[in-house]
Order: sequence, then structure tokens, then C-alpha cells
Amino acid sequence: MKKIAAYLLGAAVAAAPMLHPATARAAEPYNQIAKLTASDPGADDLFGVSVSVDGNIMAVGSKWDDDNAFNSGAVYVFERMAPGSPWTQTAKFVTDLNTAYQVFGHSVSVSGGTIVASILNENFFDGDRTGAVYVYDKGALGWSQTAKLKPDSGGEQSDNFGISVSVDGDTIVVGASEEDGNPSQYLAYGAAYVFEKGASGWSEAAKLTADYAQASDRFGNSVSVSGGLVGVGAYNSGASSGSAIGAADVFETPVARAAESAQIASLQGDLTQCQADLTASSGQNAQLQSDLTATNATITSQAGQITSLASDLAAANQTIQDKNAEISTLTADLTAANQTIAERDATISSMILSFLQKKSVDEIAAAVIRDAVRKTIDDAFAQGETSAKNIAKAEKEYAKGMSEMNKVRYDKAVKHFKKAYQHVTKK
Repeated sequence: MKKIAAYLLGAAVAAAPMLHPATARAAEPYNQIAKLTASDPGADDLFGVSVSVDGNIMAVGSKWDDDNAFNSGAVYVFERMAPGSPWTQTAKFVTDLNTAYQVFGHSVSVSGGTIVASILNENFFDGDRTGAVYVYDKGALGWSQTAKLKPDSGGEQSDNFGISVSVDGDTIVVGASEEDGNPSQYLAYGAAYVFEKGASGWSEAAKLTADYAQASDRFGNSVSVSGGLVGVGAYNSGASSGSAIGAADVFETPVARAAESAQIASLQGDLTQCQADLTASSGQNAQLQSDLTATNATITSQAGQITSLASDLAAANQTIQDKNAEISTLTADLTAANQTIAERDATISSMILSFLQKKSVDEIAAAVIRDAVRKTIDDAFAQGETSAKNIAKAEKEYAKGMSEMNKVRYDKAVKHFKKAYQHVTKK
């Protein structure tokens, strides 16, 4: 028998639907990132007969591994530190029974730091063919077995307890596809057992059976649990009636059912409130329709007002344009007046310069020249058109002129005022 290897793909798929090759090539959603094999491979160990992955932990069943005994089976654990890091084997589980044909690892399931694995035969050669489920948890020091689960009834021979397992958090579901409650007959109705973890550990919480049970249904051949829902497959249902069409049953836990009932009650309350709101809204809609009619009338009236205002605005804009034209005319007149003033100032300055160039002046003339030079110096300083050095020279000559006027030497005073004027007008 050819040895089976477990392949790990980019998405964890327990039983992926087959894709048409053309579809697979077009989508290309998956990339193979690793091929996992046992660290101690052996021929016909059936490594990969079962697989389960959750997060960065993967369990692989090898139900004919011979390390413990012939075909006793084993479970290999592979882990990675984070997505993108390599997968490595971190543990290998075997049972403590040391008996052949346990087929340990026939079914495996992973959830968080918990791994569940089944055996189908406690002691095959001694006639003990009841199954069991082993629970392993990861702690600070690694993996360790924390529980071994069997039906509270102890189970019957060849019930196939452990044919399928599934774990989600604190809930484990175990299929027993040959269970029939009758050890003297082989009816194979099938059953599924639910175990829950409480403060004192794991305990049987329910035994699930089909309400349509018939012989050879093999209810429990496959199981799955997620949240408060349990799915159980009976692939051979209907076989005793001549048509094995199969079936899959869905069960809801009491906690999930209570939560669902509460949610339904809440939704019913919301629906009642919505109906009340709808009734109130009908009255509001009538009022809104009336308001809308009044609003439309107001809009029509305001539209007429807007037309009138637009006409007034156009007239106002024309008035503004006329005023702007008047301002332009006044600006031109002001510019011409400023030009006339500038020409008169130039004439006055020329007259003062001509007056200063006379060889003799009297006291009145000297005073007029003094005042004119003083104003010229002050204006030059205020306007910043003359350098500070020339201003200083002008001030010095002006002071000398004042000194000469005090001594009644007007001709000399005029000379100093003339020098002051020349300094302050020098560019």
C-alpha cells in the first residue's frame, strides 16, 4: 500500500471541493507552502489519513504507525511561529495501551491549544473493540494528555466510537456510526456524543441520534461543531428502505437555543416598535405633505420677489458704474491739480535760490531765507530723499547762519543758509 503524505496548503481545507482545472488556473487562489512528512516515516503507516489545522497548529493522523504496536497508530503535531515561518514537527502522540490495531489517529481535530484524536479499538485481539478519544492540551512545557473520553455507558463492541471527532473551544463531538444500543444485533443506527468542559473537566453532555433512525444509517460517520451548532452526517440514511440518499442533521445547544430565543424576542419587540413607528409616520407624512404644499407656495412667492430684486440689483450696478466713471474723472482732475502745485513749488524754490544768490540782503530777507531753508531741511529729512550725511552738513551750516544772524551779520548768515540749501538738495 502506498504511503500517504499530508500536504499543507495556504488555506486549511479538511475536504476541499474539486475545482475544474481551467477554473483553478484562472483563479489561482492557493499556493502550496509546505509538504509535511513524519520525522520517522514508515511504510504503510497511513500518515495523512486525517488532518486538522487551526491557526499555527496542525495535527496529522497516522493510524497504522507501528511505534507503540503493530498498526497501533500515532498523531503528529506540526507548528509554526507565525504566518510565513516554516512548519516543524513539535510532538508525536501515541497511547499508553501498547496494543495492536488501535488505529489511533483515525480522526483528529484542532481548536486553539487543544488537539483531539480517536482510537477505534482499545484491545483488538482481546475482543475490546470499543473506541476512545484522547484530549491533549498545550501548556508552558509543551503538549500533554489531559483527558480520555468514552461514553458514560462505556460503549459497545464495534460501535465505532471515534469514527469522527470535532472540537471547538470547550465542546467536543464524537461520532459512533455503528452504535445501535443492541449488542446482540448489528443495526448500525449510529449516534454522536457531545462532551463539554466544565470546572471539573470534560463530561458527557448529550447523546445525539436521528429521529428517523433506521438500520445501517451510520449516523455520526462525520461530525462538526462550531459555536452552538453541531452537524452530524448519516451518509447511508435510507439504505434499509432501498435508497441510500444520505442525510445531515443540525443540532443546536441549549445555550445557543436560549440565545436565539432571546434574539427572536428582541427582534419581535423591534418589529412591534417599527409598526408603531410606521403608524406614527403615516400621520407625520400627511402633515409633511401639507407643509410641502405651503412651502411650494412660499417658494413661488419668493421667486417673484427674487425677480424684482434682480432688477433692482441691475439698476444698482449701473449706478455704481456711473459713480466709478465720475471718480475716474475726479482722479484725473486731482492729478492735474497736483501737477500744478508741483510746478508752483518748483517756481518758488527757483525764486528762493535766485534770492539767495544776491550779494547783499537785509534782515527781513535773511529771515525769509532762513525759514525757507529750515522747511527744506525738515521736508528732506521726513521724505528720506537726502542722505543722513548731507542732512548733517546742512544742519551744521544752518546753525552757523543762525549764529551770524544773532550777530546782525545778515550777509554772512545768508551764505551759510545757501550752503545748507545746497547740501540738503544734493542727491
